[in-house]
Amino acid sequence: DLDEKSAMDAADNAGDRPVFLTHAKDDPRVSILHSERFEQRMLDNGGNVETWYVDDRGHVDAIWGESQQYEESIVGFFTEALA
Repeated sequence: DLDEKSAMDAADNAGDRPVFLTHAKDDPRVSILHSERFEQRMLDNGGNVETWYVDDRGHVDAIWGESQQYEESIVGFFTEALA
């Protein structure tokens, strides 16, 4: 049941598992505040969180408009996290 869990539960229970967040600053569908709050919760819990906040993009636009940086960010994250 989706109502029984929240992203903040994941932030509280992630431990030191690496988490990558990406969010467009101009996303009209999902406010960047959600990612910023999640990031802060992870940090408050001593979590291992990496973020990429994308300027001048909307919802899921970073992959298309910033594809080179998107690829570098994702590949870099997984290369380090899975090493």
